[in-house]
Amino acid sequence: MKLEDFLGENYYYFWSDNWCLDDKKIWFMAGAVDFLFCLDTEAKETCLIDKIPSDNLNAFRQHPRCIKIKDSIICLPDNGKDIWFYHISNGQWTNIPLECPEGIRLAYYHAWYIQKRLYVVSYGTKQIVEIDVEKECIKNYYDFPVINDERLVDAVLIDDCIYVASSFPVNIYKFNCSDKSLKIYKLTEIDDQIQTLCFDGNKFWLSGHCRVIYIWKEDTKAITFLNDIPNEFRIWNFSGQYKNLLNYVEKSEEAPLFVSSVSVNNYVWFIPFQTNEILYVDKDTLEIREFYIKEENQTENDVKKQLLKHKYLLEYIKDDRYLGLFSLKNKWVFEIDCQEMKYRILNYELNPEMLSQIEEHLWIDSVLQIFYQNHSIYEQDGINLKTLLKCVKSKDYKRLLHREKNINTIVGKNIHCFTVTIQNPLIQR
Repeated sequence: MKLEDFLGENYYYFWSDNWCLDDKKIWFMAGAVDFLFCLDTEAKETCLIDKIPSDNLNAFRQHPRCIKIKDSIICLPDNGKDIWFYHISNGQWTNIPLECPEGIRLAYYHAWYIQKRLYVVSYGTKQIVEIDVEKECIKNYYDFPVINDERLVDAVLIDDCIYVASSFPVNIYKFNCSDKSLKIYKLTEIDDQIQTLCFDGNKFWLSGHCRVIYIWKEDTKAITFLNDIPNEFRIWNFSGQYKNLLNYVEKSEEAPLFVSSVSVNNYVWFIPFQTNEILYVDKDTLEIREFYIKEENQTENDVKKQLLKHKYLLEYIKDDRYLGLFSLKNKWVFEIDCQEMKYRILNYELNPEMLSQIEEHLWIDSVLQIFYQNHSIYEQDGINLKTLLKCVKSKDYKRLLHREKNINTIVGKNIHCFTVTIQNPLIQR
């Protein structure tokens, strides 16, 4: 099992759906595999802390986000079905199983620690989940009164209230974490499929598929439409048809223009989904400008090698000044200084020894999955005796056995060892 299968060619930089800043440390979960990492910003070293002891190590976006609360790193599910707690003091894992209807992606994207409770927005089940972190249990589920296929897309926290936007029809739900009340604002003037929502301290900013940015004020209910998007703002073609690689559109039919929007310093930043430029808007003058990243120009060749079919992942905001983004083209994290208006590529990577450990974890997990599915392993699967015995000794092997108690593993191990001994008499039994 090669790391390139999960991470692409430049696999020294693991992609994640967020970075959790913790003084001189940064915690993050890998997006393609269930590994927890910690980056030491002073030593500029990234260490593999552990893998989540679940049954789907190699599955895509199982627990790609995390948040640190006291002694715990809490790993939140996207495609996963549970919440995992990594306890820093003793290195142990615990978990909370979750209610999840068949075929529903939980998508626990946003979480905040409020009044000794963790509140998480589940975009899949269209709920807010209240979690008692100390007791590690679910306190309650709060349903949004969505209509039919109404899709929740983004959320922000203001004081003790969580504001959640729905795509179409465009609604903003205001959930009060103190009294658990819910208020609905209907933005019927917006004829668009909304994707992003952010708050600048005074106004809400929204964007969707159309070449428009929307500004909404809660007190007056007034909506401002910003239409003067720069003409050079185009969309890269990620569909596989590369005749027109970069296109001008008034409305994107396939994907939103931006993957996220955030308020940093004196500007609101709009991070591209498949578009060619990062935009930032002055909060006072409403002037729209482009932030150019020279390394981000696409070619037909590198579009084909894209890990995911979009441009960036938003990793962090720091000190109301710095904005961290993962480039899915270059597979590195770069940081924008939103005050000096410059950027730098962050120097962090895994050392070769750490990469070998990760590769071994992936290989062992693949072997165990073959065994769990087939109840047998054949030598033509490319598994030698050394690897097989290493799998047998691993704690994951014992965990999988509890799921199928009728498998007689001792017999299989003895037969394999006996056969190898007969074939090579020099091997001591």
